[in-house]
Amino acid sequence: MIDTSFSSRRVAGWVTTLPLLALAAFSAGASPAPAPSRGALDRGLVPADAQWLVHIDIESARDTHLVRAAVALAERFDLRAELDQYACVEEFLGVDPFSILRSLTVFGGELGAEDSRSAEQAVAVLRVTSAASAVMDRLVARSEYRAVQLQGRVLHSWDAGGADEVFCQTVAARGSTDLLLLLSGDAGELLRGLRVLEGAAPSLRGAPGPALDARPAAGSFFYAEATGAIPGLDDIRPASSIADKASGVLLDLSERDGLLGVSMAVETESPEDALAIHSLATGALALANVALENDERLFEMQEVLGNLRLSVAGDRVGADLHFESRLLVEVLHETAETLRAPG
Repeated sequence: MIDTSFSSRRVAGWVTTLPLLALAAFSAGASPAPAPSRGALDRGLVPADAQWLVHIDIESARDTHLVRAAVALAERFDLRAELDQYACVEEFLGVDPFSILRSLTVFGGELGAEDSRSAEQAVAVLRVTSAASAVMDRLVARSEYRAVQLQGRVLHSWDAGGADEVFCQTVAARGSTDLLLLLSGDAGELLRGLRVLEGAAPSLRGAPGPALDARPAAGSFFYAEATGAIPGLDDIRPASSIADKASGVLLDLSERDGLLGVSMAVETESPEDALAIHSLATGALALANVALENDERLFEMQEVLGNLRLSVAGDRVGADLHFESRLLVEVLHETAETLRAPG
């Protein structure tokens, strides 16, 4: 029996596991030659007042040396077997979702204490190939489907009989045969996302002074940014000490010519807070180096950590790492094998 409950909690769970799911999907094979990505972040899809966003460019990631090197080792690690949700989603849709998925953008309002409500109000925009039309036809034919009339629009919905449900609308991508699938556990937020997409509400693209910068580096395949308080770090040190002083965070993973770039930034309210965070990070990095030096099993990781650079400028703290993607995968693999070896 397939669990057909498209609850907002399940959608939130899929979003948090998508990076791993993507890697599992890539193990089926990577594109042999890079092409211009149609999965790049479109700032015109994100509301001007969004407080956080996550973007995964699936199409670009398929062509990275990082993924190709990981694919070469993927047969030793059955990721899909460990992610039961993936099998459930694939069986429900009738197709491997990553065979039709070009990109995923998820955004929402303030990340507050009511995490479940925040997840319900999040909006996910999936850019998919035209083959997704057949998938939608199958989903609409299911008994759990119902059409919802709201503000003169018809929204798709799948209800498992409980209080939770997910709303969906399909829109043609401009200048392409691709489709944009908008999903949310909150019908009102989905409608607002549609208005942004149609240009009837301001987006990050043209709004003056938006809360988010949302400008990934060239070659970016994973980008995340949030402003305001970051929940869930209260009991994790030194992360909690950093979170107390942070007013925004950013993480950008990119690759160019086989070189992986990891860029992190923390925005603070004052230069004094930025210097305090920089001091904490410098101390943590020094401790990590000592730990690596004292454990021969982690010797290979010293080279990786040695490429990490910390910086501070005004009220912003940065951390940047550049490393050959293929070599990084080999180092991580060898370290994992060493740690798993008996004795």
